[in-house]
Amino acid sequence: MRTLLIDNYDSFTYNLYQLISEVNGVEPTVVRNDEARTVAALGLSRFDNVVISPGPGRPDVARDVGVSAAVIAETDLPLLGVCLGHQGIVVAAGGVVGPAPAARHGYLDRIEHDNRDVFAGLPAGFVAVRYHSLSARRPLPNDLEITAAAADGVVMGVRHRTRPQWGVQFHPESIASEFGAALLRNFAGLTAAHHESRGGGPVGTGALSAVHRPRRSGETRVPGFSSTTPPAAQQFPTATASGAADRSISPTAVRERPEQPEQAELAESADAAPDLRVPATGSAETAGDAGHPTAADPREASRAGSARTAGSTPVPASAAAVTPGPGPRGRIPAPAITSTSLDSGPGSVSTGLPIEDENRYPPVDSTRRMRLLHSVIDRAIDTEAAFVRLYGASPTAFWLDSEHVEPGLDRFSFLGDASGPLAEVVRYRVGDGAVIVETAEGGRRTVTGDVLDYLAAQLRAREVEIPELPFDFACGYVGYLGYEVKADCGANAAHRAETPDAQWIFADRLVVVDHVAGHTHLLALTDPAPESALAAADWLRDTREVLGTLPTWSNPPELEVDSDTAAVEALLTRGRERYLADIAICLDRLRAGESYEICLTDGLTVAADIGGLDFYRVLRRCNPAPYAAYLRFDDLEVACSSPERFLKIDRARTVETKPIKGTAPRGATPAEDERLRRGLAEDPKTRAENLMIVDLLRNDLGRVCQIGSVHVPNLMATETYTTLHQLVSTVRGTLRPGTDVIDCLRACFPGGSMTGAPKLRTMEIIDELETEARGVYSGTIGFLGLGGTADLNIVIRTAVRHAGRWRIGAGGAIVLDSDPEAEFREMLLKAAATYRALGR
Repeated sequence: MRTLLIDNYDSFTYNLYQLISEVNGVEPTVVRNDEARTVAALGLSRFDNVVISPGPGRPDVARDVGVSAAVIAETDLPLLGVCLGHQGIVVAAGGVVGPAPAARHGYLDRIEHDNRDVFAGLPAGFVAVRYHSLSARRPLPNDLEITAAAADGVVMGVRHRTRPQWGVQFHPESIASEFGAALLRNFAGLTAAHHESRGGGPVGTGALSAVHRPRRSGETRVPGFSSTTPPAAQQFPTATASGAADRSISPTAVRERPEQPEQAELAESADAAPDLRVPATGSAETAGDAGHPTAADPREASRAGSARTAGSTPVPASAAAVTPGPGPRGRIPAPAITSTSLDSGPGSVSTGLPIEDENRYPPVDSTRRMRLLHSVIDRAIDTEAAFVRLYGASPTAFWLDSEHVEPGLDRFSFLGDASGPLAEVVRYRVGDGAVIVETAEGGRRTVTGDVLDYLAAQLRAREVEIPELPFDFACGYVGYLGYEVKADCGANAAHRAETPDAQWIFADRLVVVDHVAGHTHLLALTDPAPESALAAADWLRDTREVLGTLPTWSNPPELEVDSDTAAVEALLTRGRERYLADIAICLDRLRAGESYEICLTDGLTVAADIGGLDFYRVLRRCNPAPYAAYLRFDDLEVACSSPERFLKIDRARTVETKPIKGTAPRGATPAEDERLRRGLAEDPKTRAENLMIVDLLRNDLGRVCQIGSVHVPNLMATETYTTLHQLVSTVRGTLRPGTDVIDCLRACFPGGSMTGAPKLRTMEIIDELETEARGVYSGTIGFLGLGGTADLNIVIRTAVRHAGRWRIGAGGAIVLDSDPEAEFREMLLKAAATYRALGR
């Protein structure tokens, strides 16, 4: 069964994509709501049904709904609208949509329904997640009837009386919703019955070559939920925007879409042979301004990467390459990308996202076959002593520091610099259109393209046999992506950072300390030249000798340092009044349906004489963290004490992300500690924030992971560490054949916990409110390894030294339940936790 999934620029669309694929056995075709100007251009005769996704905004705004409104009005195909799509059905029938009695963002509710059509066979009062600020007004027009409602009386489902159209206000694709798959199966059954009643059958009967068994069931009930529980106390499953908010919407209020340049017709022959595709890789949002993608982006499902190489094989240049021009608001042009028509068949996508076309990458000389030499010292060397001794004087060096061991988190620290014979330093600024590469021998070259293009090409060009190691980094790149690299992943380029937006070291020499097993590993990469192997052997010998003189690692005691929030407040860029005003604007946008959650930040700049390494040595003691790092480049130093993992990709191509939303201190007594832990676990605001980010990250991984592989082994688990409790979720998936670490990074960057959701629209709101670039803060630090592996953090609790000044960023997620004063105080505390290390 072939489904056309119209994406209204939402950050949950690919959760629907995955669910539809599991139900239909065929991946749907995804098209953004402005990639076709007319319904005819969509070629609907090639589809069995249509699903219209959720999205930010209102059903009367052309930018928000695009071609979705015309499809609802004109098509005779069975159609299911979700959230914004549901509201579009109401408006198209002559109904009114206005502010809901209470906006519900990430909250669960019981759904009472008529047990017919899409709800057939579903139990009364099943639990579903609501993400909406607007809702359908009663009474509905005569053409519609109510099929479901929530406890507060809000319409949760509608059915058209004469056309095969159904809408649901809730989100069946959410991880915390029950019976989402059953609802989609009912829709598939209604679709089949519709076509049979017209004397035909489904136009698409092809199945996926391999249908993956989903890791979670849509029929898993949510424990701990009672229909009598007040909304503020609702329980989730545990561990195992701008405009007048009171404005109503009528069908006559729909505004015309602004005139746009002519687009190529998307529909071709209705008899085109099916061509199974996998979803577009690239950014989590389209390359261009919101509502203005630049081109389509399918992927060949048959491409498979070499198990011996760091990346995937080259993509066949099967489609014409186009180079988009500048988008609205001065959007920096994206690199050339490939395009396809909607005739590509089931599983194709048209999302305007960059993909791995071999003609697009900067040229490399040839595949470089390398060898990895490995030596082990049977004790864990003190990493601080090792870094100071080996790399303290290096102009460019890195220390990925997981010395603060917490069970189940990272246990390896990686140290190195750019002095090896194969090393290089990569520097990039968004908008420059080129990457600067400096070699260990002093060479310098400029390579056209963006930094992700370059890294993908270089990882792909290096082939190495990797020995059995207890860790996933067998040499490769270490460095950072700043927040503004979002412009190369589909978002706008609103601000320009003072510092480079990305810097990476190709590390051909590594010192790795295993803090759990008590070993130190030395790795040296060589090329085929005999002298290269000799030099590597010499380095292993010399480094062993130096490390042999250093002490064994022991977990040091924490350094007690007081936080000074008053000093931090005096140094803020925007200050208290502006920050509170920005929170008020965020709340307006949330009530208007422009976003569900907005991560608002501020920063402070301070002149201090302390050097970067000295500062970091204090920071790691007073704020120990499992994903900490110290980076030194010619023009800046980064001292990071992040507790949050962004992405981890292992040698089995399993992707993991661990968003943190919710933190509480440890108690002075066991009783107080348990009270604080339980309060965190049961706080409805915190749980709603966590759920929204989990669903966003499921969406991002769903773009690049195998169907049915994205799952949540731990949903809102309370994890207890030395100094605090945190509400942490774990999302995992398996990369599709033909996708690699850079595809995954493009699909997920920036991390959703630093943006909010829906990601693209929310980043636009952030760009309007924040007056300067975030820089390294809110980006990611970590490694991209040979063999296709990665481990990257979220850059928080971090200070960046540049031009003799230190820059510290901090912020928090603004949701409808946020208290502005409390949010401001929380931001100050986060900034003070890093700032206090400057005073030592």
